[in-house]
Amino acid sequence: MLAGHAVLYPADAQLDEIRAEAREEGRQEGVANGAVIGVAATVAAAALGAVAVKAAPHIKSKLNGLRSKLNRKPEDTAETGPLQVVPEPPATKDEEPPRRDRHLHVA
Repeated sequence: MLAGHAVLYPADAQLDEIRAEAREEGRQEGVANGAVIGVAATVAAAALGAVAVKAAPHIKSKLNGLRSKLNRKPEDTAETGPLQVVPEPPATKDEEPPRRDRHLHVA
């Protein structure tokens, strides 16, 4: 003898309903996530564009300065000749070593 029994009904219709609701919610979340990502990407692109516009003149001037340094003719430096290091004469016991002031005194 059974104390109780259960009646089983086919659940296909309810499962289909639950699956359809889950798909719809997933689509809505996907659309919301896509919209957030789209807005973030647009803001980032606009900020990057603004930085590029502000930095372009500075970068261009630096590159032009570098280009002018690289395009100098070797004759410009050849007129003065190569620089030579001249050693200082050694100080004797009686002489004071030369002072290294910041000022240049010309006679």
